[in-house]
Amino acid sequence: MYHLIRVDNRTWAYEDRMPDGDTVRFFVLDGQDKCLVIDSGYLPLDVKGMVSELLKKEGRELSSDGNHKEILLANTHGDMDHTGGNGSFPFFYITETDYENCNLKEKFPDTGYIAAEEGMAIELGDRIIRYYMAPGHTYGNAVILDETGRILFPGDMVQTGTMFMFGEHRCPDHMEESLLKLMKMQDLYGKIYSCHGKMILSPDAVGETLAAWRKARAGQVKPERTTLFGTVEVDLYRCGFCNFYCDVKNR
Repeated sequence: MYHLIRVDNRTWAYEDRMPDGDTVRFFVLDGQDKCLVIDSGYLPLDVKGMVSELLKKEGRELSSDGNHKEILLANTHGDMDHTGGNGSFPFFYITETDYENCNLKEKFPDTGYIAAEEGMAIELGDRIIRYYMAPGHTYGNAVILDETGRILFPGDMVQTGTMFMFGEHRCPDHMEESLLKLMKMQDLYGKIYSCHGKMILSPDAVGETLAAWRKARAGQVKPERTTLFGTVEVDLYRCGFCNFYCDVKNR
């Protein structure tokens, strides 16, 4: 079950361990008028209700006009460990590509979505959040930037854990390009909050992830054959800063 981590006086993380032992977390960003949840974890819980209770406990449930704050959900990508609680919201933001590729319409038929695009802003009152496209981990992968707090939320794209880079909706040929894009954006953020592995990273973690990915792509690391979910055989590349699960065509 998730446990709550206070990151600062208006940012929180819900963290848990999945059955395979990997740490997964999603984030809550509170603003003056609205609250934004980034990703929703892997469990099919009432995430919106959980966040509503959190805001009440913190005395932050009302907006500047005295009404109850709207609680919004933005997904970095469509993998199951980032969308488990999506069904508890009336709609969510995600790229159209991942909405289609990850079958989210079928998983959440009663939940609407808004197609996120490059540069799209979500305003929370005194806090501006913006989408940037970063295909690689998935075709429709995006990162989310808290412009006001200068925090990058990369989903899975930057992490110290093990990144899944096998399967039909991965986009390995664009991974390096996207990481280079994030490196060029480093004047916009001073820290990174990751969904897997170590939670708080420095901007240098983008370059570290890129260097690790280049090792895997170039075959500079000998892979270990391993089995996931009891049936799926993949290669595990241990690349120092982070690791990658790949198959031959996706290396």
